[in-house]
Amino acid sequence: MRFMGISPASMAAIVLKDLREFSRDRLWMILSPLSLLFILALFQILPEEGVGTVRIGIHPGFLAAVFNGISADSASFQLQGFPSEDSLRRSFENGTHDLAVGISLSDGFPGVLLRDTTVTARIFMSGSLPPLMHKAMEGGIGELGFAAREMVRGRDPLQSLPVTFPDQDSLLAHLTRPGASSSMKQGMKPLIFTIILLIESLALAGLVSTEIKSRTAEAILVTPATTADLLAAKCFTGVLLALGQAVLMVFFTGGFGPHWISVLLLLFLGAAMSSAAGMIAGAGGRDFMGTLFFGMLLIIPLMIPAVSSLIPGRPALLIRLLPSYGLVQGLNVVMVEGAQQAAMSSIISLVLWITALMVTAIILLRRRVESL
Repeated sequence: MRFMGISPASMAAIVLKDLREFSRDRLWMILSPLSLLFILALFQILPEEGVGTVRIGIHPGFLAAVFNGISADSASFQLQGFPSEDSLRRSFENGTHDLAVGISLSDGFPGVLLRDTTVTARIFMSGSLPPLMHKAMEGGIGELGFAAREMVRGRDPLQSLPVTFPDQDSLLAHLTRPGASSSMKQGMKPLIFTIILLIESLALAGLVSTEIKSRTAEAILVTPATTADLLAAKCFTGVLLALGQAVLMVFFTGGFGPHWISVLLLLFLGAAMSSAAGMIAGAGGRDFMGTLFFGMLLIIPLMIPAVSSLIPGRPALLIRLLPSYGLVQGLNVVMVEGAQQAAMSSIISLVLWITALMVTAIILLRRRVESL
C-alpha cells in the first residue's frame, strides 16, 4: 500500500537501515554525545543574571526622585541624588562608589530654564567605561536638557519634536519587554540550538555520500523500494537525528517553557532545514572531504543569523534573507521574549525556505541516485 507514491513499510525499512549504519559510525557516535555534553557544560557556566542595574549620580538631588518615579518599572538604571556638585565629585575621586556616571547641572536648575539661559552640565564617568561613552553622554545630556526645558514650560517634550514617538507607557513597555535585559544564558539558547540542528546535517551528508559511493542506494532500488521511498527515508532520518538531539538539549537546559508547542514546531522546522542541507551536501560530495566541504559551505552561512542574534540592533538585509533567520528569530521571540504570537511571521518564512531547500535537495539526490 502506497501513500502519495511512498510505501511506509519500505521507507521504515530504509530508515532502520540508516540508523544501524549511523550507530556503526564510530566517529559520529563519539562526537555527537561529546559535543552535546560540551555544549551543555558550557551552557551551565554562563551567567544566570541579566544586565545589572546601572547607578547614576545626579545633582540637584531632587531629580533622582523624579526620574526614579517615572521609570519605576525599569530595572535598567537607578539615579542617586547628591546635595552638591562637590559631594558628587568626591564620590568619584574616592573610588569607593559604585556609580557608573555622574551628572551635575547648573545651580538653580530648573529655574534657569525659564529665563532661557544656558544650563551647564558636568559629567563624571567611571574609569571602567570606554572613552566613546563621553560623546554619548554629551549628546544624551543635551537631549535631556531640551526635554526638561519643555517640561518646565508645561509642554510635552515628545510633542515638540519633528518626529512622533509612542506614549510614555508604550515606550517603557517596549524598553522593559521580557527578554530586553535577559541573561547571557537566555540569549545564547537560539544560537546553541541552531548550531546543534545544523551540525547534525553533516552526519546525514556523510551517510548519504557513503551510501552513494558504496552503491548501497543502487542495491536498495533493486528491491521493491522506489526512488521516492529512498528520498522520503533520507528526509525522515535527517529530521529524526537532528530533532532528537535538539529536543534532548532543550529538555536538559529547560528551554521549553510555557510555549513548548511553538518551541517543538520551530525545532521540527529547523530539523527539516538541517535535513535538506545534509541531503544537498551528501548529493554533491564524492568522498569524505568533498562532503565535508559542501556541508560547511552550507552550514557556515546558515549559522550567521544565530551569531548575529547576540549583537544588539536589527541585522543587515543580507542576514535577514538567509534561510535560518526565521528559525533564529522564532526561537529568540518564543524562548527569550516569551511572545508566542510574534513568531508566526518567522514560522511562515521558515516554511517557505524549507520547501525550497527540500525540493532542491530531492531533485539533486534523485539525479545522483538515478545516475548510478
